[in-house]
Amino acid sequence: MLTLRCARLSDAPDLAPELPGGNDLLSEQGRGLRLVEPLVWRWGWHRVDFDEPQVWCTFVIETPTANSSLNSGLR
Repeated sequence: MLTLRCARLSDAPDLAPELPGGNDLLSEQGRGLRLVEPLVWRWGWHRVDFDEPQVWCTFVIETPTANSSLNSGLR
């Protein structure tokens, strides 16, 4: 198993990043988090500097093992 962590500085330093509630799919607020949230193991944010929130997410990538069915035809 591998883990991959991605991070980026937010474009809105005065707002705390949060997953929007409600069903307004046309809202531009939190749209990236709505896309990323179902794909990642976890996500969060912290302040890098006084006014720079950094949003991060962690992906878990399953790797095939020697006994998996993916590798059985390669022997």
